[in-house]
Amino acid sequence: MEQEKMSKSLGNFVLAKDVVEIYPPEVIRYWALMSSYRSQPTFSEAALDDAAQAYDRWRNFVVAAEHALGGPVAAESQPRRPIDDDRELDPYLGRFIEAMDDDFNSAEAFAALHELVREGNKHIEGAQEKRGEDADALGRLLGVFVETTTVLGLRFPRGDVAELTRHLLDFLLELREQARAEKAFDRADSIRQRLADAGVVIEDTASGPRWYLEESSGAANETEG
Repeated sequence: MEQEKMSKSLGNFVLAKDVVEIYPPEVIRYWALMSSYRSQPTFSEAALDDAAQAYDRWRNFVVAAEHALGGPVAAESQPRRPIDDDRELDPYLGRFIEAMDDDFNSAEAFAALHELVREGNKHIEGAQEKRGEDADALGRLLGVFVETTTVLGLRFPRGDVAELTRHLLDFLLELREQARAEKAFDRADSIRQRLADAGVVIEDTASGPRWYLEESSGAANETEG
């Protein structure tokens, strides 16, 4: 802590349970792996902030790549693959394995992953435009990234998709009700039809509009009108 050894007598120490109230566990794990386990790490808010920014770059890459490719990429079932001299090895995966075999050199492994992300970001726009070469390259890079970060115990949560969906649907129903109040019936009908095309059924009730998924009526939700 500030170049001094943490000590209870000096009061210059922090507890893990207190740190996770400020920083996500993934960020703390990233910070702990940034340097070699043989080095003496210095805990500071600046160091954790740097780790948070770097972790966010990785997470943004995963989110953008999955969006460009149209879905997530699963990690390999065998995260530690044997190196076969007769098999061409992905250069980033090869560097990662070599670094981790070198006395758990996580700092060098991170360097390889940062380069992978920089290379992957170059292919995102092309993959979004359905260019085959970019999509293939991005898919390969994302697969290696997911595999290697899984080895490190890192995850990149996307949040609660179901909760987000409910909020978005409620917002669309509010827009529809506003359109009806303004007698903009074409706009209200358009919102209803777009939701119907997506499998969302709207029922107008005395207590307000109610929506449910066409194939799962148990997912109903009511919005007071």
